[in-house]
Amino acid sequence: MRLDRIPIDPNVCTGKPCIRGLRFPVSRLLGLLAAGETKESILQAYPYLEAEDISQALGYDLSLRDVLQLIVNMTADLMGSKICSILLYDDIKQELSIAATQSLSDDYRNKPSLKLNSSISGQVVQSQKPLAIEDVRINKDYGFQEMAKKEGIVSLLCVPMVMKNRVIGVINSYTSKPHHYMEREVTLLSLVASQAAVAIENARLNAATAAIQQDLETRKVVDKAKGILMSERKISEPEAFRMIQKQSMNSRKPMRKVAEARIMAAEVRQQQA
Repeated sequence: MRLDRIPIDPNVCTGKPCIRGLRFPVSRLLGLLAAGETKESILQAYPYLEAEDISQALGYDLSLRDVLQLIVNMTADLMGSKICSILLYDDIKQELSIAATQSLSDDYRNKPSLKLNSSISGQVVQSQKPLAIEDVRINKDYGFQEMAKKEGIVSLLCVPMVMKNRVIGVINSYTSKPHHYMEREVTLLSLVASQAAVAIENARLNAATAAIQQDLETRKVVDKAKGILMSERKISEPEAFRMIQKQSMNSRKPMRKVAEARIMAAEVRQQQA
């Protein structure tokens, strides 16, 4: 999955990953999702965000990346896979993108996203059932036959990752030789997929919970700074907020840093009085 919409700039949000330089941290976006907001409601509330921003944010968190990579490595060893990969499902765009693989091939890693109605993985998402293909090189539903020949992959077992009756992605396991998957192999990979779905959701939840806690702490600091400005300058709460926001934008510093500076200055003045 490409993450070209999430740059890291030391001068923006103290180096935190942000959406397209908008001073909108990925952690904040994950926090909104964890708090119960839907992708649609977020896009409506923040019209400068785009669906792809949310898709990339969901695949960004480093701890999630670590979880995904661990899963594909262990699954490849367990299944004897030539290539093992996890594709995460974007329910807005209705497509799947590679989120992790143990393949070192750039051609495979850079495969384009897969549409539900024109891919084997998409069929698995729709049916929520495993699907085995004995030879992807000649299967008409497999869209990368030339790449399969080049990479030396033949048979495919694709299994859905389901969480609370919702498909969040698939695990693909490829062999280097023609292979007829036995029922026990399908059951084994299905069990792995079930455990993987729980691990992925937990990783996302942990990241979102931390983001919510950070947002709450920031809100407290900003509220305290607003109170100081309202008292000192006899202005309304919205005016105090806009003042902090404007200073944040002009100084290219996070609102929390600006608010903390305001609070510190007020404390110094109080000590000197």
